[in-house]
Amino acid sequence: MQIKLDKATFNRFDVATQVKYFNSELEKGFTISEVCKKLNISYNTIRDRFLRSNYIYNKVNKKYEISNSVLAQLESEMMNQVLEKLVTKVFNYGSRESKINDFSCNCKGTVTNRSFRIYDEVLKDFVTFCENSNYSQYDILSQFIVEGIQRYSK
Repeated sequence: MQIKLDKATFNRFDVATQVKYFNSELEKGFTISEVCKKLNISYNTIRDRFLRSNYIYNKVNKKYEISNSVLAQLESEMMNQVLEKLVTKVFNYGSRESKINDFSCNCKGTVTNRSFRIYDEVLKDFVTFCENSNYSQYDILSQFIVEGIQRYSK
């Protein structure tokens, strides 16, 4: 679709046409947030509306698809990744302990959910680090934040 839409016009379309418009904008290189901003519509509204009609965002193809097609495509890829990680964790369990010996999380209290924006490369490194650790992501992240506060508060 080549037409620049406003929110009211977009909302009059059926969901399939809305998804088609969104996907065409994503193919042009826009992000979901940018398309939402162009339409002056919240991401939560789009996500919920599309989910109600069984459309989910496929991160591999970078577009919205009917959830069944996404699951079928990702099923084998995901299974291979999960199995690979599981085998790595089972067979490398003992060797990981020596890498993280000096780490100890001294954080106490209730664990709270919080959403942050993070650079994707930093997130990839963090997830890899956590996968090679015997500690949970929230323990590691909490300790990193505590150490960062101590280091940069001086």
